[in-house]
Formats: sequence, C-alpha cells, structure tokens
Amino acid sequence: KPINEFAYFDVIKPIIDCYFDTLINCGLCIEAHAQNILIAIDKTYHIKNVVVRDMESVDKDLPLRKFLGLPDNEILAQNYKCLRESDYNYQIMHSFMYDFKLGFYLLDPIIELLKKIYVDFNEDLIISQIKALAQSYITKLPTDYFPVCWYDYANVIHEQGKKRPYVAHENPRYR
Repeated sequence: KPINEFAYFDVIKPIIDCYFDTLINCGLCIEAHAQNILIAIDKTYHIKNVVVRDMESVDKDLPLRKFLGLPDNEILAQNYKCLRESDYNYQIMHSFMYDFKLGFYLLDPIIELLKKIYVDFNEDLIISQIKALAQSYITKLPTDYFPVCWYDYANVIHEQGKKRPYVAHENPRYR
C-alpha cells in the first residue's frame, strides 16, 4: 500500500474521526494531544482503536450540546470544564483544542516523521485530505463553531485566575 494511502486511512483518519465523533455525538471536546491519545495497532500497523485518556481534560461544550439536542443535567451538576458562550475564550477553545492540541502536538509530529522516513510521502496531499475530512465534520457543527483563524499560546506559565494570552494565526493548517 502506498505510504500516503496508509498514512491517511490507517493512521490519521481514525484519530480525526475519534476527535470529531466525540465532539458531534456527545458535545465533548477531547484534549487530543500525544499524551492523551493512545492508539492500539495490529501486527500490520493499522490502528484498531483510538483510546482517549485523561478524561479530566475533556471540555463539555454546553452550547454545542444544546445545538445537538443533548441533555446537560448531569454535566451541570458537576459544573467542571464546561464551556459557555459567555466565556471570553469560547470560540478560541474550539480552535485551541483542534488546531493546536490535535494539529500541532499530534498530527504535525506524525507528518514530520513520515516526511523523514519516506521520500515519496506527499505532505500536501495528506493535509488536503485532512482538511476535506475536517470540513465534512465541520458542516455538522454550528456555522460559527470555529473562528476564522487558529489559536495557540506561548509556552509559559500563566497566572491562575487571569486570562490566558492566546495568539491568533491565519490559515489553519488542518481545516
């Protein structure tokens, strides 16, 4: 099987499917970086399962859950890691979790490794496939779910209780 086909269908697509399936079916935004996403592979290096760990990091997106027609009673009783439209970073967090956590900390290292190992690996093709897959899911979300730009923040310790200084960037790499 050609490396791009294998990389997309057998490695990257299952990870992105897991991210968006959880988001669209449950209104839960997983923190999908390399420490929290475990992959179970078979002897031929195909992903058999994507396992999400550190469930404490999952954001409960209350407006999205309402949009999806999901109940919030039990989530509101806990009131932990709930995203609300009134949050200063509500839309930013959508980009932060997908574009930065999943993109920068999970997809980028996979793609960089494939580029090093395989001379015939086509990075542009993979990125266009990822964008097309992401767009197929994004059409199921509210039209303003993601901001136009993407967000990260400097790798510094910020003061508890103060707004995190997110940095906006143009041209999201994976959507």
